[in-house]
Amino acid sequence: MFYRFHRSPAKNLRDINTMIRQGERLGRKRGFSVEGETVSPAKRLCQDSDDVLLKRLQNVVSERANH
Repeated sequence: MFYRFHRSPAKNLRDINTMIRQGERLGRKRGFSVEGETVSPAKRLCQDSDDVLLKRLQNVVSERANH
């Protein structure tokens, strides 16, 4: 979605702001639930990303300690 300040209607800007606040992406669709699954796929925690972030933070701390 594009927004041109002097040409686009204000509603487009509100829609863009709403999408950003909600963390949605344009064209993203919600997954369907599988039997016996209580948590939707969008709400599951991603352990891999937490581990990557922790590793990056540890690298920054160790680099700063060495300099």
